[in-house]
Amino acid sequence: MLIRSGGTLERHFAISIDSQERPWLNQQLVFRTTVNSQPRAYVLCSTRYPLELVN
Repeated sequence: MLIRSGGTLERHFAISIDSQERPWLNQQLVFRTTVNSQPRAYVLCSTRYPLELVN
């Protein structure tokens, strides 16, 4: 077993702009748990999608 059982699964979203002024949607799937009284966070999946922002 690589990751302890229990804990929480979280999904995080953020929008960022790169150096060429293009917008991106960033998504991370994070597993949080405690091992020997120490909090741990593991990024299980990270994706980046290009966006087109319209007004």
